Amino acid sequence: MRNFTIAVFVFLFLVSSSIAFAHPPSDIIFNYDKKNSILSVGVAHSVKDPQKHFIKEISIRINGKEWIMQKFANQANQSAQAASYAQVSLKKGDAIEVLAVCNESGKLKNTFKIE
Repeated sequence: MRNFTIAVFVFLFLVSSSIAFAHPPSDIIFNYDKKNSILSVGVAHSVKDPQKHFIKEISIRINGKEWIMQKFANQANQSAQAASYAQVSLKKGDAIEVLAVCNESGKLKNTFKIE
């Protein structure tokens, strides 16, 4: 989990230099901590004002079935939106699809496999 946190902060630092106007998310980072059953998602989305321009929704599908849709009223900071979900039971081979939607323009979808 510590390595994931460090990776997210390094990633957010690198993308924070490209703050722009309305645009879709630029990347999605995914981590599953099997030992603690925690699913973590980081969505890179550089903005000037995270109160007005933000990731408004993160949706997660597991093996093609909607698992959760979380809505946001603002973004945590100027670089990204993050979300963590506890007590998630995933197994090897599960396909996780993460969709992140910007409130002003665009969306990004990435798929991850549990190994």
